[in-house]
Amino acid sequence: MSNWIDKYKKLVISSHKQHIIIADQDSLFEYDELKQAFENDGYKLIPCKTDLAVRLTFELQVREASAKYLIIAPSNYLPLPDIEMLVHFSSNGLTKAVS
Repeated sequence: MSNWIDKYKKLVISSHKQHIIIADQDSLFEYDELKQAFENDGYKLIPCKTDLAVRLTFELQVREASAKYLIIAPSNYLPLPDIEMLVHFSSNGLTKAVS
């Protein structure tokens, strides 16, 4: 596995929260290798193009789910406090993945 993928996973996977929302600043989740790495760790990935889509996805699919979910949010997304309490939020791009 690529070194940057390992570093990126360490940045965004939380040890105490089941679900993750990532504001994908550099569209890194367009790389199949990165998507596959998270899927191999048991995450179901859901790309969302708008803030509203993130909210709807969270409320309808993720909030009460027992599976692990990773929501890929728009690059400028900031979660509202009620969501942020229940997920691990990360706003990362390539600069954090390779540093």
